[in-house]
Formats: sequence, structure tokens, C-alpha cells
Amino acid sequence: MTTRREVVDEKAKDYRKQKRSRLRKAWKNNENERLSRGKKARREPRFPISRPSVREKEQINEVVRPFTIMDYLYRLRIKTNYEDSNMFTDGPEEEITSRYVRNALCRLASATLFLHELAIRELVRRDVFLTWVDEWIQRNVPHEVRFGLANRRAALSR
Repeated sequence: MTTRREVVDEKAKDYRKQKRSRLRKAWKNNENERLSRGKKARREPRFPISRPSVREKEQINEVVRPFTIMDYLYRLRIKTNYEDSNMFTDGPEEEITSRYVRNALCRLASATLFLHELAIRELVRRDVFLTWVDEWIQRNVPHEVRFGLANRRAALSR
């Protein structure tokens, strides 16, 4: 399984088989009860695999855990080791997919840094932390550029 969707589909398939098995077992129990009362045996009906209802699909979806960036990186490592190292070294083949991956990783890195910066801000006094941030921005970020820490500065001062 490489994606969450595949895991959900596999769980749905298992659920459908279990549901068919439960129906067959219930029918057999009912049939045994009928036979014990002296009734004539019936031919066993077909038990097709049914489609899950909307509620059953929701339940299946809730059972499967969310996939994270760690799942993505693990799949990337497996693919690199056993299938194709170009995915790891060159990235996705389509430029738009590569852009999506890059943007998602940038947002992830930025959010992670922001959380760490908030934690540091709480450990040291706010004014000390903001002084450090301002000094770092002044030394390392051109004035016309507003990304990274320079972009997060306003949120950190709240």
C-alpha cells in the first residue's frame, strides 16, 4: 500500500468480505434452526459481495489513520531503494507535481519553524526573542525580501 486511498480501499474490500461471511453464517444458523424443527432443507443462496453504504464507508474511512509527511518520505525511500532512484534525486516527472511537492514541503518547513520559534519565544522573554529575530533579519535578509522568518515576524510579535 502506498497511499491512504489504497489502504481505505483495502479495508473496504475486507469489510465487504466480512459482511458476506456474517450474512452466510447467519443464514446457516437460521437454516440449522429450521432443520432442527423438522423443516425441509433449502438450497443455500448466493451471497454476493455488497457495496458498503455511505455510513459504512464513513466508518471505514475513520478507521484508517491519516497519512503524514513521514509516510510520504518512507514511500519515497522505499521507491528509491527498490525501484527508481530518479524520484528521489530528480523529483516527480511532471513540473506541476514537482511544484506542488516543493510548495508543500516549504509550507511544512515553515510551519515547523514557526512552532519552534513560538516555543523559544515562550522560553525566553518575548522582547528578547523579538530582538534576536530583528537582528537576524537585519543581518541575513535583504530589505525587499519578505519570506521565511521575515514573513513570520509579525505573527511572532503577537
